[in-house]
Amino acid sequence: MEIARPSGGQIVAVYVVDVPRLAQLPRYAGISGTKDKLLELMIRQGQEITHGVEQMASEAGVPSRKVIIERASQRQVAHVFSRG
Repeated sequence: MEIARPSGGQIVAVYVVDVPRLAQLPRYAGISGTKDKLLELMIRQGQEITHGVEQMASEAGVPSRKVIIERASQRQVAHVFSRG
């Protein structure tokens, strides 16, 4: 925020939900509904975290936006930053 404010920039709060990582949890993948619950929890956590960043940016007078990405490749994440 200290850099964004004087330079006229903005804060982009990005939270990537690592969906492929869920498939690597063998103990949980076999339990009915567990994968969906974990995914929901991860998305909710991303919403809370990015909302907190938005609040801090607002208090600092810096424009911001939040992005929650599921099933993201490195290219998709880079695209978020290139949009400005």
